[in-house]
Amino acid sequence: MEFMRTAFRSWSPPPLRAVGVAFALLLALSACDALGGSGSLTPDPSDGPAATPRPTPLPSPPAGTILLEARNRQYSLATIEGVANVPTVIYFTNNDDQNHNVTIYLNAAKDRELFRGEVFVGPGVTVVYEVDPLPAGQYYFADLVTPSMHGTFIVR
Repeated sequence: MEFMRTAFRSWSPPPLRAVGVAFALLLALSACDALGGSGSLTPDPSDGPAATPRPTPLPSPPAGTILLEARNRQYSLATIEGVANVPTVIYFTNNDDQNHNVTIYLNAAKDRELFRGEVFVGPGVTVVYEVDPLPAGQYYFADLVTPSMHGTFIVR
């Protein structure tokens, strides 16, 4: 019985050797993939865009844009203002490392949702929200994720 165990051990590769073999195979396959069909490591421009796209900076906010931030689970503004019957643009920057958004309601009771912005995580990420025109009035805005984040949206 002891002989069989010893023979079996000498037959199976040690764990580190198996990992080394697997790693060598992975490198070989990667090299084959990088060579493609051309046999060259030089990328072919017809292969498409680069693997890591460069971030596109946001355009400068147009006049009348609301600049709103989330920081430490609070909005930077308790009141925001828009123009009646004109679309409202909100540049919302999430400076927290958790999800936030902006949702606009008819009132603080949240009877009717008028706009729901994309929920996204920060920090330092900005999303541009385009809110459809609203009639003059006072509305309520809040974060879906952190209910303590809310404020008044006045449309004149």
